[in-house]
Amino acid sequence: MHLTHLLGHDGLATLLTLVAPGGRTGNREDGIESLEEWGELVRRLQIPYYEEAHQYWSDAETDGYFAGPNTPALYSQTMLRDILTQYGHGVDSLEDGAEDDHADDGDSEA
Repeated sequence: MHLTHLLGHDGLATLLTLVAPGGRTGNREDGIESLEEWGELVRRLQIPYYEEAHQYWSDAETDGYFAGPNTPALYSQTMLRDILTQYGHGVDSLEDGAEDDHADDGDSEA
């Protein structure tokens, strides 16, 4: 299966079947072995800006950037954009591509 089949709403549904097969009976041999690895894969494929910001994660950790927010906030669009702005080259060059890939992700900013 190509990674593009794991993007968007249908891709998320496919990823979820690897963890919770639903009505299927039997074992999960064709599923995942590590929830940690599965979670990382889902974040990389489904959360806008995560893949780009993740390359700066260790720099941000070293600087104490994550001292305070709870775990879900680590993956918020605000946090990821802030990391890219502070440690990377900003998000301006990424705006068009990310919005096309995740046009209907339900994430809106006020």
